Amino acid sequence: MLKSMTGFGRSDIREDGYSVQIQIKSVNHRYSDFTVKTPRLYSFLEDPIRSLASKEIARGKVLKNQRVPTQRSPLTDRLPRTI
Repeated sequence: MLKSMTGFGRSDIREDGYSVQIQIKSVNHRYSDFTVKTPRLYSFLEDPIRSLASKEIARGKVLKNQRVPTQRSPLTDRLPRTI
């Protein structure tokens, strides 16, 4: 488990006409504060992501930002329409 950290990471994934960009920024902070920002279509993933992160990050202020510039993504093609 990480105790404290400062950093920045970014990943761009482009495959089969789809594009996803994920950024994670963190700074030292006395307590654990994890903020997740996703497009509205993926908002149902915010709580599970926050829960997973809290198991690995003991302290620090962390911002996770996800952008999906295209209208469709591989994930939306596989989601049941009832979600």
